[in-house]
Order: sequence, then C-alpha cells, then structure tokens
Amino acid sequence: REKKTWQGRPALLPAAPACKADAARFVAGLEAKGWTNLYDGIEYAFTEPEVDTVYLYSDGGASKGTFVASGEILVHLRRLNRFRKIAIHTVEVPGERNPEDNRRLLEKIALATKGTSRLSAGK
Repeated sequence: REKKTWQGRPALLPAAPACKADAARFVAGLEAKGWTNLYDGIEYAFTEPEVDTVYLYSDGGASKGTFVASGEILVHLRRLNRFRKIAIHTVEVPGERNPEDNRRLLEKIALATKGTSRLSAGK
C-alpha cells in the first residue's frame, strides 16, 4: 500500500501561510481507505520535543500498529501525555463507512488530551 505523508516524510514545519495552504491541498486529496496505524503516528509526534499540538486527520479506525483496540490506545495515550500535555485535535476523514466506534475513538482522543473533535456532517 502507498504511504501517504505530507511532503513525503514526517517532519515539523512552521505554521506559515504557505505551509498551511500546502497542507490543506494535501488533506483535501485524502480519503478514508482503512489500514490506519493510529497509535504509532501519535506516538511519533511525542518524540519531537517542540510538539505541543497535534492535528489528527483520520477515519478513526485503528487497524495496524502497536495498539489497535480503542481502550489500549486511550490508556497508552494518557500515559504518553501525562507530563507532555499535548493537545490532540481530531478531524474525521469523510467516508461512507466510518463506524460509530471509530468516531467515538476520535472524540475520546480529543477529550483525553483537551483537544477538539470535528466529525463529518450528516453522520
């Protein structure tokens, strides 16, 4: 499967207008297809000392990686974030088949990290 990473690699970039516009174009071209490694992506963000906020764009379905069960993801996320206090804002990728469990996980991740959750309309 093709790996989709903005600018071809995980990296921190400034929230400058040009970067934001490029990121918005990238995100607009994405669609939910499953096989999401949700926890490991979040954990990677925690390796960067400058990170204080994460925007997680996902269908919420964790199907690969270290943890895939919602309960395990949330327990380990709370441990990771105990001292860092990184806010994770979740944005649901629009999709026809996003189950309620996936949507609830996105909401719970945001709630556990004092982030916000934006779910697709009409679900």
